[in-house]
Amino acid sequence: MKYESYTYLYPPRPDRAIPVEQLGFFEKRGWVGQMKKNGTCTVLFVTPEKKVITKTRHNDDHKMWKQNESRALEIFENLPGDNWYVFVVETLHSKTSMIKDTLYIFDILVNDGELLVGSTFTERMDTLKEIFNVVDEDNVVSLSN
Repeated sequence: MKYESYTYLYPPRPDRAIPVEQLGFFEKRGWVGQMKKNGTCTVLFVTPEKKVITKTRHNDDHKMWKQNESRALEIFENLPGDNWYVFVVETLHSKTSMIKDTLYIFDILVNDGELLVGSTFTERMDTLKEIFNVVDEDNVVSLSN
């Protein structure tokens, strides 16, 4: 399905948290998950012209983050293709004085104009790795040039 103009997309959210003591049970059955970083959930839209629009998970403008002053958005200026992208990120700046102007990208909802709703979490993680040239060795993940 195509995504061709701005429409707010609500980020997928789990129905409930799994108790830590049950994580091994689900992992043995092939389930995957990701760490919550305690940031502010942000839906980040990238236009075909590579302009960035950010909203909270409630479709409100951010009050604590000045995106026009942020260097964290530079990575989105060089995305491949000529269509829309939508990412779900955590903005790691408002809850601590030690981390500022940092985005933790943890999901992708639209890839170069293609709506990814219905794809698996693992497929979307693979898409993120491909887009950002992520190297994943021995459980250490980093961006490559």
